[in-house]
Amino acid sequence: MSQQIVRSSALYLKSKAIESYTIIKDLLEQPPEEGIAEKVAAEALRLAQLENAMITVQQYFGNASTPVEEVPPPPPSEPEQKVQKVTPEISPAYKRALEKQKTKKSS
Repeated sequence: MSQQIVRSSALYLKSKAIESYTIIKDLLEQPPEEGIAEKVAAEALRLAQLENAMITVQQYFGNASTPVEEVPPPPPSEPEQKVQKVTPEISPAYKRALEKQKTKKSS
């Protein structure tokens, strides 16, 4: 039940913030008149307060009934294998390639 209250509170604040935003847009589309800057500033302040309140409700109470899941540690990485240098004694193909290079250089 408390999760529903948190959601409804956040949605209420969001609706009021959208309403405030719409008022600002309407004020800005009107022709300039005396005192319009104060109206826009006051509505912007109200919008900021509503948005911050909505974020606060979501941050502090958004996951009130959801248990916190622990993140499992990453699996241990495989040990790095040592790089082995290829030599003619280990690789017969490498030995043949070296012999072919020697014969080409000799020619």
